[in-house]
Amino acid sequence: MDVVDGRTQVTNGDLYSTKPGTLAGRYLRRFWQPLGRSQDVHVGRAYSRKIMSELVTVYRGENGRVHVVQSHCPHRATLLSTGWVEGDTLRCHYHGWKYDETGQCVEQPGEDAGFAAKICLRTYPAQDYLGLVFAYLGEGEAPPIRRFPDFEQPGVVEVPALIEFWPCNLFNRIDNAGDPGHIAYTHKESLRRSTGFKLAPPNCSVEETAYGTRAFEQLPDGTTIYPSHFHMPNINQVGARAQFKTASGEMKFVTGERLFFRVPVDDEHSVSYTVEHFPLETEDASAYLATRSERQDQRVAELRAHSEAILRNESTVEEADPTFTTQQMFWIEDYVVQVGQLPISDDREEHLGRTDAGIILIRKLWRRELQALADGRPLQNWTAPAGLNALGLTGGTR
Repeated sequence: MDVVDGRTQVTNGDLYSTKPGTLAGRYLRRFWQPLGRSQDVHVGRAYSRKIMSELVTVYRGENGRVHVVQSHCPHRATLLSTGWVEGDTLRCHYHGWKYDETGQCVEQPGEDAGFAAKICLRTYPAQDYLGLVFAYLGEGEAPPIRRFPDFEQPGVVEVPALIEFWPCNLFNRIDNAGDPGHIAYTHKESLRRSTGFKLAPPNCSVEETAYGTRAFEQLPDGTTIYPSHFHMPNINQVGARAQFKTASGEMKFVTGERLFFRVPVDDEHSVSYTVEHFPLETEDASAYLATRSERQDQRVAELRAHSEAILRNESTVEEADPTFTTQQMFWIEDYVVQVGQLPISDDREEHLGRTDAGIILIRKLWRRELQALADGRPLQNWTAPAGLNALGLTGGTR
């Protein structure tokens, strides 16, 4: 932060840290954030998750409801995730203290009656939505979780296993959401392999919306396309394409939408969860889901190894395994440029130009919201309307 005329001024450097008590950390905690895929949080199991430099415990009760509580037992400070889920309660592995779904300690083997009533875990509102486990980690009463009406339409909603846990700051990921100009260069090899064509950098403009920002471009025929939408504070929406084999054996292509939830693990690591929606029903939906196992084999260890070899100058993107899919190649290409990028700070030298308009606007919105938070003023209520489309179709409808 800078101080101008006795007033604290938010700078780009304030966007870096999301630790407890920081402006960016306080701001992100005012929104429901994903902690992982719902299918990876199994009934009767507890897990540790790190988010915004804090550990929490996630467990799913035997009735299927998901719960999020503090990370360590108040008794002797051991990890609660090593304990046992009993019904909707969680029992510590160390001395058997048991906590109900409200966090209240209800059993302490060997202790005096009445002691348990004095002990209570911190708990956080939690729920499943769009195939992800979300929690609200902010102060006060949790607001309603933000909904994405287009992803609630009939069709197939899937959370792919290609989770991007990367050693880079959150804003290395967020900046990329407002940067359509990188695609022609960063993803040149993917485009060569998948289409054989070179892509010219798009001539996009960007504007603020009720949900964040959207990029748009006027084509020569007068058509307006919307290649991407950024939902404040940390969600990107783009188009999605997939292919699958129908029951008759025919290869079929389908277009849909994809959401990326970018979440800080700590100030040096971030994770990205993807939600995809394809308007498939009946036999086509069944055929698409039947190929789930093939799509889930994402070879993340290989992708990371090759990406790190590139950063060590031991290989190149072009030398990547020719059997990698287009999406896997995108993983490598984005990893190389974003993990190889210095984190955002007030000291980082950069010279933003016309093609960086989306980046400039996203940072502006973030600084504006953090300034309001610092000043104690109301924050923007961002909402996601129905009818968005990030595939470049006129009017933004399906």
